[in-house]
Amino acid sequence: MNRPDIVERAIILASAEAAVREATGTTFIIGDLLARPVPRFSILAPPAGELQHGGHATVKIGIQATLDPIKTIRVQVNGRQVEEETPDIGSGGFGAGDRLLKVPVARGTNEVRITLVNAIGEKAETLTLLHEGDGTLDKRGTLYVLAIGVDKYPGLGNHCGKTGGESCDLAVSGRCACSHRGCREAAGSCPRQGR
Repeated sequence: MNRPDIVERAIILASAEAAVREATGTTFIIGDLLARPVPRFSILAPPAGELQHGGHATVKIGIQATLDPIKTIRVQVNGRQVEEETPDIGSGGFGAGDRLLKVPVARGTNEVRITLVNAIGEKAETLTLLHEGDGTLDKRGTLYVLAIGVDKYPGLGNHCGKTGGESCDLAVSGRCACSHRGCREAAGSCPRQGR
């Protein structure tokens, strides 16, 4: 436990025991910690190293009952988060039992990491699967880029371009932007308006 506040008090009091007694959050009973564990689960199927086809793998997990229900199930494949499930509002969380997860995979070796989270903490299990042929994660989508032009900038006026009504280049420093608003600047240190 990293508690710089306790270390500081131990130096001042010249007693580690006295510093721990004074500190908040240091009184706990080991039984309390064991009664409220992080999620408990295991991967039931498929077996590690099994060859998959069709772009996805169906992974079956078995969730054991704990006092704190599961609030999130995260799935990562080769370090990339591919799925995050949260329970329905008002359900209190995912309960104990078996659960099937449809996991997209890529060609070749796939390290599937499944993480369950509750109020106490999280637990992760890893499974390595092989996929023959192109997987769902091998498909590339279309990247759309949106660029928006603005021609009026409050405080900078509208003095850009040859006619004075074109878009301004805002790749100038704040000091230069200030000069466009009439602030005093050293001559020649900022680009001219209307370039």
